[in-house]
Amino acid sequence: MEVLSLVEYERLDLDELDSAVAERLRDEHGSRIEIRSPWENRQRWGLTNQGWVGFLPVTPELGLSLQPKVPLTSLFRMLEVAYRLAEFRTDGLFDAGSVDDLFELLASILARRVLDRVRHGLYRAYVEEERELRFLRGRLDLLGHARTPWRIALPCRFEKHTPDLDDNQILLWTLLRIARSGLCRREESAARVRRACKALGGIVSVAPFIGSDATGRIYHQLNADYEPLHALCRFFLDHLGPAHELGDRPMLPFLVDMARLFEEFVAEWLSSHLPPYLAALPQEKVPLGTDRQVRFEIDIEILHLPSGRTVAVLDTKYKNQGFPQSADVQQAIAYAEARNCHHAFLVYPQELESPFRGELKNHTVETLAFPLDGDLDAAGERFLEQLLTRLEPKVAALEAGA
Repeated sequence: MEVLSLVEYERLDLDELDSAVAERLRDEHGSRIEIRSPWENRQRWGLTNQGWVGFLPVTPELGLSLQPKVPLTSLFRMLEVAYRLAEFRTDGLFDAGSVDDLFELLASILARRVLDRVRHGLYRAYVEEERELRFLRGRLDLLGHARTPWRIALPCRFEKHTPDLDDNQILLWTLLRIARSGLCRREESAARVRRACKALGGIVSVAPFIGSDATGRIYHQLNADYEPLHALCRFFLDHLGPAHELGDRPMLPFLVDMARLFEEFVAEWLSSHLPPYLAALPQEKVPLGTDRQVRFEIDIEILHLPSGRTVAVLDTKYKNQGFPQSADVQQAIAYAEARNCHHAFLVYPQELESPFRGELKNHTVETLAFPLDGDLDAAGERFLEQLLTRLEPKVAALEAGA
C-alpha cells in the first residue's frame, strides 16, 4: 500500500490521482479531506486534511496517514487528559515516535493488560438465568410448570456466577475491532491482540458496543482495575470506523477528530483544575421551542455550585484562523442567552493575532487561548487565570447574594 502523509490544514499537491479514487474520497470522506481537482489547483490534484489525525485506508493500494499540526508530545498529553490515560505512563505510553506508533502501542497495552487479567481471573458476578432443566435448580417457575405439567424438563430460575458480563464483553469487542483495523502493523503487537481475543473468546460472548458504553460504569474492589481498561476501550471505539464498514475491507479507518479532542481535553482539564466552587459541565444540552425538538449543545458550561447558576459558556474552536468568524460570535451569544448568563468565551488552540472582545446588550463575548504548541500545563494555568479573572466580578456578586 502506498501511504501519503497529510498534515492538518496543509495541502498536499499531487501530479496524478485516479479520478475514481478522488470521487470515492469525496463521497466517503469529503468532510475530512478537501479535494481540489487539477482545474482548480494549477493543473495538480490538491488534498487538504481538515483537522483529523489517524489512518484512512482509501483503497487496497492507497492509504492516507493524517498527521497533527501540534507537536506529538501535545497530542499525547491531550489524549492522556481527555481519556484519563495517566496510568499508562508506566507502560511507556510516551515512548512512541509517531502517531501510528502511539495507536499501536495503546492497542498492545490494552491486549497485554487484558491477558494479565485473564491469567489472574476475570471479574465475575451473579446473573439471573431462566432455563428448562431435568433437575431443579434455584427456584421453580410454578406458573410455567403448571401450564405444561406433562413436560419432564423443569422451568427454573437461578443465579449463575459468570464472567460473561458487559465489563468483559466491552474488552472483547474492542480487541476484535482493533484486530480487524490494521492498526497493529508489527507482528508482535498483532499477535498479542490475537492472543487476547482468543483468551476472552472462549469465555465471553461477542456483543457490539460504542464508546459511550465504556463510560459511567460502576467500579468497586473486585473490578477497580477495569476502569483504565475501559478508558482505553472508549478511545478506540470512539475513533475506529463503524461496524457497518467492516464488509470485505481489509482495514478500518482510525480517525481522531482533533476539534472534538480539543473540546474534551479543555473540559477535562478544567474539571480537574477549577476551584471547588466552580464546575465544568461538558456537552450541556439545552432544548428549545414548545415541542423541545430543537436543542443547543454547549461545549462547556461553567457552573457556580453554591448558587446553581451558570456563570459562563465556552465554545471551543479548533480552527486554523487568526480572528473569530461572525457566525462563531453569534453562536456564543445564543448559548449565553439560552443559559441566562453574561459571559461567553471562544477558546482557540493558539494565540489569535487580534484577541476579540465584544458586548451586545447584557452579553460579553471574548476569545481565550489554550495554546497547544508548548508546555500544556503552563498554558492551562494561564488560560485558567484569564478565565477566573473575567468571572471574578460575577462570582463575587453571586456569593454576596446579589
